[in-house]
Amino acid sequence: SAGRVKKEFLELRRRLRQPPRLEEKERERQINLLSNIVLIYIEAMLFKNGQLLEMLVTTFDEDGNGYLSHDEFKDILSQLDDIELTSEQQRDVIRELDEDDDGMVSLAELERQTETISKICGTPGSPWKLYVDPAQDVTCLHNIWTGEKIFDFRMTDRKLREITKENLVFEAEYDARIQAHKDRDADWDAVMRNFSATIMQRMYRFWAGNKRMEEMRWKIVMHQKEKERQSEQAASILLQAFWRGRTERLEMRSWIAQIYCKRWDDRRQKAFYENVYTYEKTWHRPYIHARLFPEKEW
Repeated sequence: SAGRVKKEFLELRRRLRQPPRLEEKERERQINLLSNIVLIYIEAMLFKNGQLLEMLVTTFDEDGNGYLSHDEFKDILSQLDDIELTSEQQRDVIRELDEDDDGMVSLAELERQTETISKICGTPGSPWKLYVDPAQDVTCLHNIWTGEKIFDFRMTDRKLREITKENLVFEAEYDARIQAHKDRDADWDAVMRNFSATIMQRMYRFWAGNKRMEEMRWKIVMHQKEKERQSEQAASILLQAFWRGRTERLEMRSWIAQIYCKRWDDRRQKAFYENVYTYEKTWHRPYIHARLFPEKEW
C-alpha cells in the first residue's frame, strides 16, 4: 500500500542519511561488521541458486557432522565472486560467527546472525543491503545481484523510493519462497509418516492375523445375528407403527366427520363450513377434512 511504502521510505532515508541515534549503537556496530557483509553475499549466492540458508550446511558439510568447520567455511568464502578476503579477514569472519568458540559454525549460529542482518542491514530476499563500505567508510546501499552501489551522499529520493518498492516486492517473494519450502517439507514429512504407519500396520496385521482368525469369524457370525435381530425389530416397529397409524386415522375420520358440517348461507348464496364445537366458520373446506376424506366432493 502507499502508506507502507511511504513509511518504509522515510525509515530507510533516515537510516541512510541521518547520524545514528544513541540507542542505535548496536545497529552501527552490525552494519560495520565484516562478517555481516560476507553473510549478505552468501545469502545472495543461495538465493540465486534457489536455496535457503538451511541448505548451506548440508551442501558444504563434507564430513556430514551437521556443522561447518573453519576449512569448510573457507571453501564457501572462496566461491564468493564479488568479494575477496585476505586470510586474516577470513579468520576474523569465522571468529565472529563462531559464537561458542568450538571451532565449528553451526546452522543455528548462521540463522541468528542472518536474522540480525535482515533486521538491520536490509530486507529478507532483497538484493539491496545497507552497510558501511570498508574501503570508503561511508554508508551505502548495495545491490549484490547487479553490483550497483550507491553511497549516501549520492542517493536521490527518487532512487530511494524505487529501492523501497523493490524491497517490499522482494520481501513478499522471499516470504512466499520460505512458505513454499516449509509446505513442501511438511508434505514430505506427512507422506513419510503415512508410509511408515502403513508398513507397520501391515506387519502387525500379518503377525496377528492367524491368531485372531477364529475370533474374527465368531464376531462375524454374531454381527450377522445382531443385524438379523435389528432388522426383525425394525420391521416389527414399522408394522406396529403402520397399524397404530391406520387405527388412529380410522378413529380420526369418525371424529372429524362429527366436528365439521357444511351449511348454506342464504344471504351470500354460498356454502360454508362450520365447527360444531367451536362454531368457527370458514368459506374453504378444512384441510384436515380434505386430507382424511379425499374421495368425497364435500
